Formats: sequence, structure tokens, C-alpha cells
Amino acid sequence: MRNKINMKRLLLIVSQLIVIIFISGCNTDDPMWKAKRVIRENFQMNLNDYKSYEPVEYGSLVVVKSISEVKQTLDSLFRRIDSETNTEEGSYETWRILQSIDSIRKSVENGPGWKLDHTFRARIPAGGYMLHHYEIYFDPEITKVKKIIDLTEK
Repeated sequence: MRNKINMKRLLLIVSQLIVIIFISGCNTDDPMWKAKRVIRENFQMNLNDYKSYEPVEYGSLVVVKSISEVKQTLDSLFRRIDSETNTEEGSYETWRILQSIDSIRKSVENGPGWKLDHTFRARIPAGGYMLHHYEIYFDPEITKVKKIIDLTEK
């Protein structure tokens, strides 16, 4: 009788440990987990054949700052450059950096939020499979896709 009670107690402890391990393994607060979930939801609605979707690679999940944050950072950098160089070459260098700022501003038009590069394989309308490479932009909470840029070479 005592042996049965110990076995029941042991079984209860083991089952509780399994439940704890399972629950701790499902970290829904992880930004990458959220991004993958949002991608799956988006692709279920928008891919030609979602059942053929095979993830190949996920890049790093990167924070995209707002344009004003980037501008403040770059403006302080320019002030420092202007104070250090007052020659013609320095002016030209500053002009080159200003051109770079303009391209940086264009690249953060989708911010603030998150960006992830994603490569996957999926069936195309013609029936074959194709390797796709997307740059995916998310809202700050990673609850929806804001924009997808197809970087696939065609």
C-alpha cells in the first residue's frame, strides 16, 4: 500500500515537471516568436499556396527607429563633423554624408517598428517551387505586417 502511494506521488511530480517544462518552452513574449507567428498568419492569407510554404532562413530581427530618432542622431554627428573640418574637402565630405542621410531617411520610412529578412520556398501559380527572399516590416508591437518588400531576383 505504501509503495502505491509513493508511486502515485512520484507520477504526480513527474507530470507536473513535464507541464512546467512545456509551458516554459513556449515563450510568447519573444519578439522572434511573435514575428514568425505574424508571418505565418500573413502568408496564410496572401500566399498562392500556403500549404507549400517552407521557411528556409530567418535573418535577425532588427529595430527600425523612427525618422526623427535617426535625424537627431545624424544631426549630432554632422555638428561634430562640421566642427572638426572646415576645409573644402570637409565641406564635400559633409555634403556626401548629407546624401547618405537622405538615403537613410528613405530606408526608415516604414518605422518605427521591426524588420526581418526571410527566405522561404513556396509554390508559384505555374505549379513549380521558387525560392523567395522578403524584407518584412512589422508594427512596434509585432502584431501585424506593415509592408513586405520582395527582394527575390527574377
